Amino acid sequence: MNRGNMRQPLIIANWKANLSPGEEVERARSIAQIAVERGLSAFNGIDIPTLAIAPSAVGLVPVASLLQREFGSLAIGVAAQDCSAEGIGAHTGELVATNLVGIAASVIIGHSERRAAGDTDNSIGRKIAHAAAAGLRPILCVGDATQSAAIEARVPMVVAQFGRATMQAAAAGWPLDRLVGAGLIVAYEPLWAIGSHTPATPMDAMAVARGIRAAVHGHAIPVLYGGSVDAGNAATWFDETRAEADGALNGLLVGGASLDPRELLEIVGAATMPRR
Repeated sequence: MNRGNMRQPLIIANWKANLSPGEEVERARSIAQIAVERGLSAFNGIDIPTLAIAPSAVGLVPVASLLQREFGSLAIGVAAQDCSAEGIGAHTGELVATNLVGIAASVIIGHSERRAAGDTDNSIGRKIAHAAAAGLRPILCVGDATQSAAIEARVPMVVAQFGRATMQAAAAGWPLDRLVGAGLIVAYEPLWAIGSHTPATPMDAMAVARGIRAAVHGHAIPVLYGGSVDAGNAATWFDETRAEADGALNGLLVGGASLDPRELLEIVGAATMPRR
């Protein structure tokens, strides 16, 4: 994945803990084989969205190995679902960012399910700093919990969450300008939309994207949307937002729908061929 602002959409398949490592390898193989059958030559080429798969921690190595060994020309990326807020040391059970180098190119940080498990703005900021220091691209998830909230209330809450996490990263030696240089991505994922089959509206996502970009004073930060994305609604995120630079979305963070290889590739296709 290229650093800085992305010229083509980014689709991240977050498989969470839904599959065994063997199943993850077979799903990755199916995705690659179907892509080859459809004539896709490389996912980082012109007008082809960048695709990254985020398998479980135990699936990272076998999935990355398969994609590099057998389907290297497709350039499908691999992302970790989380990393430690600590560096190398006596931290039993932690997934240290430097140990991901050569396996994953990016790492999802601050996902709502990790926040529910105990992640705080402090630990999220430290994770961002460790990821960036290791040369990984941090994907910072932010979101709100109330579906009925007005945009005027929703956006400041999300922007404040972003600010708290990035301030902690700055305290760890990674101020915002360095994070932008490291390829920081923001993923807006409202808690109430995840797994609900009721996604946020493009208007909501655009408002959040505008708010984030206003808060970073001109830095080019890609913004993704995540929460009940599927093949049926994927194109709407690009149809509705493409015309507005400040509110434009740069891609999607896909959960349950990404477990189906064909549906995932339909979502990828929607990113380049939006319906009208």
